[in-house]
Parts: sequence; structure tokens; C-alpha cells
Amino acid sequence: MKWKFLLTFLFASLMISGSHSAAARLSAPSDIHSYDLMTHQACSSFCLDNGDHCVFGANQDNQIDIGLIFVNKRNVLKTAWDPSSTGEFARWISRYGSVTVVHAGYQMAWAGLNEAGLMISTMALGATQNPPPDERPPLASSFWAQYQLDNHSTIEEVIASDSLYRINDTVDHYLVCDREGDCVTIEFLEGKMVAHTGESLPLKALTNSTYQEALDYWQEGGWIRGVRVHQVEPDSPVEKAGIKPGDWIVAIGEVKLDGDDPVAMLISEINSNYAVGDEVRYSVLHQGEQEPVTVTLKLKSYITEEGEEIPVMGRIALSSGNSLYRYATLAERLEAYEPTNSEQAITYAFDTLAEVAGISNAWQIVFDPANLVLYLRSNGNSAIRYIDFSQLDFSCQTPVKMLDVHTGEPGAIHGKFDLYSHQASLAHATEFFDLYERIEISPLLLDILLSGLERFPCMENNQAAMGDPVRYLDEHRPLIPPRIEWIFIWIVQQLWPVWILLIVVLFRLVLSRRSGSKRDKKKESKLQLHEN
Repeated sequence: MKWKFLLTFLFASLMISGSHSAAARLSAPSDIHSYDLMTHQACSSFCLDNGDHCVFGANQDNQIDIGLIFVNKRNVLKTAWDPSSTGEFARWISRYGSVTVVHAGYQMAWAGLNEAGLMISTMALGATQNPPPDERPPLASSFWAQYQLDNHSTIEEVIASDSLYRINDTVDHYLVCDREGDCVTIEFLEGKMVAHTGESLPLKALTNSTYQEALDYWQEGGWIRGVRVHQVEPDSPVEKAGIKPGDWIVAIGEVKLDGDDPVAMLISEINSNYAVGDEVRYSVLHQGEQEPVTVTLKLKSYITEEGEEIPVMGRIALSSGNSLYRYATLAERLEAYEPTNSEQAITYAFDTLAEVAGISNAWQIVFDPANLVLYLRSNGNSAIRYIDFSQLDFSCQTPVKMLDVHTGEPGAIHGKFDLYSHQASLAHATEFFDLYERIEISPLLLDILLSGLERFPCMENNQAAMGDPVRYLDEHRPLIPPRIEWIFIWIVQQLWPVWILLIVVLFRLVLSRRSGSKRDKKKESKLQLHEN
């Protein structure tokens, strides 16, 4: 079985990022399951205008709170593992060093700041639809984020990169800002990039709703409390009752869905008080008008991805309105803020993150691009710590460094970094995927993937690569697909003691044969002399 995995190499693309959608499964008293409802955890990002730059804040709200910080080097040649429709792979030589925060996987950024002052954060978006395969080489979500930090200094460059590489395996959208304070939200809707910047980005904030939806909600002055409907199954009881995408369920029976987690309230109420065949009375807000809607819970067959047939009580995709509340809160705080010194701006940014943090907040990050400093605090260490870029070495001729996100006393922690360890990184990634339910990936495949990412070569002393990177990459294309190469090298590494033993045995065998041949020749010579 182990070698079957190696031959197929079906490792999942590491797209771990901020606030992924999680499945909330309803169960009827008779253990009849409903369709998984899409809910969102409470990730939020913003950029606070502070004079000639903006201070960037990001919340990672996730029950899995393990994370690592990496110092990523410049002048490293990197290659993605999936081909385009024409067989091309994404490849680049990093122009900038960066510091990234990741959930699992070296080179797989959730958020980060680079030497040029470019900042990025990742948030889940249920409406995301990946672009279809085409001639552009694909990049998985978190590797796409790392690519942006490796190569770009402005948001214009980030937007333009969509013509070069195609994002793949993403469920996310992104807030990206540069050193000048210009920002862009990047989403992939109906298979195409949608970018909001300049006049179309009046507020530099993003949560887990599409930017346009959140902006409309705030500009309309609404503070709706409830559960938002995103999808309804055709010909289902929900559709027949008149519930449509875009509606809000604000109450079930006499219970108002106005708590911190309306979806959880809805699930709990159905589980506790309703069974198959019961009528559920909802209060639904449709196009600004509230009206009662009655839905009968019915059974139908649903085929799982594994081919299992299970009975379900209708299908409907919902999300908590919490995302829109958080956006409105961010909007108020951004509008109320008056530019001040960096220290006060950092404090205001952390206070803002606290205002919109979810119950399961894992960590909070603040980037100061003017001074190139990363600040953070976490649920495992509430002290505010910072990493000063001026104290880091981004040369690829020096070892990569890593740090646990919960490490350190208050103040500077750039001196706390450890040398990169494959075993530590693998153990961390394995622990994450043991806890993470959306992707199943074996430690073996994680080992191969990390080993491949760790072998990206330093090009700092390669004059041809440094002089004209584009030409160098064009003239030095991979001879074999990266997956095959990574598997082969991994196998060699696993068997290297055996190779050494075989080489020694072979060498001894050759020597013994040569010695035997010499002895035979001497005997033959003596025999000839004796005969003469």
C-alpha cells in the first residue's frame, strides 16, 4: 500500500489558509443526516490608513491553533507540482525575502509580509469557484500566496499575475496591500478573478463574505441578525416554500437567531425539537420584508463522494451573518481612526482585531510595512511580540529558520528562531492534518511533499539566473514532472544506507575479482616457465 501511494502520489495541495469553511452536520433524532451546511469561522483582515502607509491586521479564527512562522529566502528557484493543460509548471526565482505564518506546510503561506512591504492574508469564502484548467500553470491557494510574496511589491503586479498563473484548489479570498497603502481584495467568482481596488474599495477590510456583498450590507445601514441562505436544492421543500438564495432566516419558531453563532443556534433548535415529517416555521427576511415560511422536513436519498447512499432531510447551504457584522464593525473602526504614530496605530489595530475576533481565535497578526515589523499574539501566548526584518538574514546561502507561533516573551522574538527542521515541520503538519477534517493526507505523502519543497535550490551564485531569470527558467525546464522527481529522490534518501552497502559490496567484489585475475595470470606465467 505504501508504494501504491508513492506511485500515484495523490498528495492533497496544501491550501490551508485563514478561516476555512467547516461542515456543520444536522442529525435527526433517528440518526437521519441532513446535507452538510456550509458555515464559516470568523477570520477578518483590514488595513488601517496611517499617513503614507497602512497598518495591516489579520485574525486567524480556527479551533486548530497550531502554527509556524518561517523566514523565507530570496533568490530561491521554486517549482509547483501540478501542470497546466499544456504541461507547463509554475516556476520562479524569488525576488524578495518574507516572513510568513502558516498552519501546516513549509512554503504554504496563510499570511505574510515581504521585504518590499507587500502584505497578504487569506480568508475562506464559500462562494469561491476555481478557474477551469487552461494553459496557465496552476498554484494551490497557499503556494499562490507565497508566490505573491516572493515576487511582487505592488498590488498592480499581484493583479497582473493572474495572466501568468492560475490559482487552483482554493476556497479562499485575499486582502493584499503594499507599502504605499494601496490595497486590493482578490476573489475567484464563477471561475474568474474579481479584484476590488481604488474607488471600488472604499473600505480596506475583508471577512468571509464577498467584498461586494459586505460593502452593500454596510452601505445600506443594515444590521441583520440571522442566517443567510446561499443555495437551495431545486425542487426541495425549502425551494417549494419560497426560500431563495439571498434570504435571511431570522428566527425558527419563537427562537430568534440573534446570538454570536446563528447557524449553531439553528442546528441546535432543529436537532432538539424537530424530526422527519415535522413542519418547521421560519421567519424569513426576503427583499427587506419579513414573512413567515413553513417547511416540512422530508427524506430523500443523497449519494456521498464515497458512493454511500444515505437519507437526508433536504439540502440547503447557509452561512452565519457574523461575517457581515464583523465587516460593519471594521468599517466603523476604520472610519473613526485618525492617523497617528506607529505605536498607537499598532495598538489600535490589535484592539480592532479583538473587536471582531471569534471565540476560537488562534492568533492575531499586525504588519507595519513602514518599519518592516511583524507583530503577533496568540491564544497560547497573549503577550504582544514582534519580529524586526532588519534583524533577519534573507540570503538563501544561510539556513531557513522557523518558529512556533506561540513562542516568546513580550517584545522582540527575532532571536528565538530555530534552524529549519524537517522532522519538526513534518510533525507539525502531521498533527495539523490529524485535527483537520476537510483533507485526509497521510504522513508519508506529507513527508514527500515537504522533502520536495525543502530542496528548492539557492541561485544566488548563479550569474545566469541572477542576470536574466526569465531566460534562465526558459532554458532550464524540468526534465521530469516534479512529483516524479520528488518521489524518486525520496526513495533514494530512504534507501541511502542500502545504496552505500551495495556500493561497498560491489567495490569489494570488483577488487576481489581483479586480485583473483592477477593471481591467475601469475599462476599461468609460472606454469609456462615450468613447461619451458
